[in-house]
Amino acid sequence: MKTSGHYILNKDGEPQRCYDLLEWAVWYEHAGRRDRIVKQETIWPSFISTVFLGLDHRWTSRGSPILWETMVFGGPLDSEQCRCSGSREQAMAMHIKLIKQVRLARRSRKIIKWAFTAWFYWLKKRRDRRQVLRLIKKSKKVDPYSESDVAEKF
Repeated sequence: MKTSGHYILNKDGEPQRCYDLLEWAVWYEHAGRRDRIVKQETIWPSFISTVFLGLDHRWTSRGSPILWETMVFGGPLDSEQCRCSGSREQAMAMHIKLIKQVRLARRSRKIIKWAFTAWFYWLKKRRDRRQVLRLIKKSKKVDPYSESDVAEKF
């Protein structure tokens, strides 16, 4: 059976279990956003935020409690999230890892956009070439109702 899943941060910023719900609620209310937020960054168009959750987010009672979450809002990795247990330093490492993924996705998106533009330009040129070839073929085709063809048929 799962025990109390409430945690608070001590003065060093490390999580500790809190068995009293009222104590946890008072701490959570008065701790302020500065204490709970590890880091927030904007890499346009994404906003990346790493926070202390205050509640254990694991599904089972096995393993370490999951107390930190990094989430991306907007951009190519919108709603991407990572959760971890452990210390503030591990949460910061998770934040840096997700920042790298956002930068890579942004770079990949630019490359894909460039490739699509090049492909579209090539397709347009190919279509233009095909139209020119069709016009040339049409001009070389013999008209089936020309006088020489009619005379040969009768």
